[in-house]
Amino acid sequence: MVGMFRGGQGDNRYFPARLLRCSQSELPIPLQQCCPNEYCEGAHNCTALVIVVESRQRAIEDQTKTLTMQQENPVNEPVLVLNANYEPLHICTTKRAVGLMMTGKAELLLDGRGIIRTASSSYPRPSIVRLSYMVHRPHPRVKLSKREIFRRDKFVCQYCGEHSPVLTIDHVIPRHRGGRHTWENLVAACPTCNRRKGGRTPQEAAMLLKTQPVEPRASAEYLFGRLLENHDEWATYLQGW
Repeated sequence: MVGMFRGGQGDNRYFPARLLRCSQSELPIPLQQCCPNEYCEGAHNCTALVIVVESRQRAIEDQTKTLTMQQENPVNEPVLVLNANYEPLHICTTKRAVGLMMTGKAELLLDGRGIIRTASSSYPRPSIVRLSYMVHRPHPRVKLSKREIFRRDKFVCQYCGEHSPVLTIDHVIPRHRGGRHTWENLVAACPTCNRRKGGRTPQEAAMLLKTQPVEPRASAEYLFGRLLENHDEWATYLQGW
């Protein structure tokens, strides 16, 4: 199985490699260091290992860096921005929100976070601000991505219904048989079910889907709901949009 392995000491780059978990080792190692046989059938009782690739590690590092910055600097905390009609528009930083209020482009709706002090004055730390003018925009749509597929499917395999620590993307109708890369043809699947299904349709593999895949509605609760855990005061302003 092709995965990623890290360079030597001090080298943070990742390189493609064929990796296995060997019965003689506790850690996944490059195949050529495990045994000379490419498939290693019976020699060391090796089994394929799904490796979390660089993109996931980078996402975790970015999330950790963002949380650290927010803890160290309050002006980087997220603020919910509402349209003039109270429609949730987007998320900005506290620094940006204070700038909008100082220029008269937005008004404070909810703070509850204390005060930002400067050398000459002080300002409330907003949690929610409302624009003083109306922004007209088309109805938003959820961007098709691997992360959003997992969110839509609640991080559950759509074939066996199990929560898996590692998920993959499966094309319901395989690409080589005309399947498209769309919301209606993509589902989350655990590696076991993905390998079992292979290049077949669910009917051919006798693996029926738990739910029919559709494009998620871009509601405010869906778009910003992941932040409600740390900002529960936003819930009232997100409902109904």
